[in-house]
Amino acid sequence: MTSASIQKNDIDAARDRGLYILAVACFPAVLAGILTLIVFLSGAVQRDDGIGHNTEFAQFNYPTPSDLVSDQFELSGAVKSIPRGESVYIAEFSEGRYWPKRHLGSSPTRFQSEHFAKPGAGYKYSVVLLSVGSAGASQIDAWFEHGNKTGKYPGMAQVNDSKILARTRIIHQ
Repeated sequence: MTSASIQKNDIDAARDRGLYILAVACFPAVLAGILTLIVFLSGAVQRDDGIGHNTEFAQFNYPTPSDLVSDQFELSGAVKSIPRGESVYIAEFSEGRYWPKRHLGSSPTRFQSEHFAKPGAGYKYSVVLLSVGSAGASQIDAWFEHGNKTGKYPGMAQVNDSKILARTRIIHQ
């Protein structure tokens, strides 16, 4: 063998070793990326503030995150624990605004509620269980009163003294 062919074989072997080391080094990152993508696409993890449909405070039994729903569906779940002096409302949340739907009270309870929505096919929004203090309850009562008088219910950008206990993301079919 000539020294040129030995040198070429050494360069090829070095290149192959370098590619192998690069592939082994990149494998965990690629695998983690693929697994993360699968988890998010499956709907197992919501991509907002991390408050899911089943928390220590409350849970939605139906619909669960990313369920397809029609114009009318039955919302069900349970309120497990409420901060002292607060009460819970079911509310829709979309595009940074709340639309309260029903007052559930101030003690743990199970609930079933007919829910109506006509947003159009493919529209995504969240239904939340919103815990509010007295200032938030007064604000929501005033919002309902104003809506009853005017027939208009603009979404609320912020609800005073509020905390989301559970959230489920819904996709309208």
